[in-house]
Amino acid sequence: MARILVIDDEDDVCFTVSHMLERHDHDVVVARNGGEGIAKQRATPFDVVITDLVMPDKEGIETIREIVQEFPDLPIVAMSGGGRNATTSYLDVAGFMGAAATLPKPFLEADLLAAVETAIRAKAS
Repeated sequence: MARILVIDDEDDVCFTVSHMLERHDHDVVVARNGGEGIAKQRATPFDVVITDLVMPDKEGIETIREIVQEFPDLPIVAMSGGGRNATTSYLDVAGFMGAAATLPKPFLEADLLAAVETAIRAKAS
């Protein structure tokens, strides 16, 4: 279906998100931080990027800003597992910066798939 880049510094999150998406025939590639993710996007473009917001090295908001500048048509899904108030504000900022969809961690597989569909529809319009 879609070629998806997942950017997250936590192995268990990368594994779980990849598994959920691959079960629905998506092709998934993982990056451990925003810098690695942007390099992978430059090398082989993706249909959707899913990025965590709180990461070492290049964090999510900076990653979203750079992706929007360099790849303005690339839809982004932002996810965050910070504290309740922090999650809401980080995710709100991500939406303001250009994320097509946001997901508070933890989330259900159905929520992830809906966010990916929202992002794909955003790209098509």
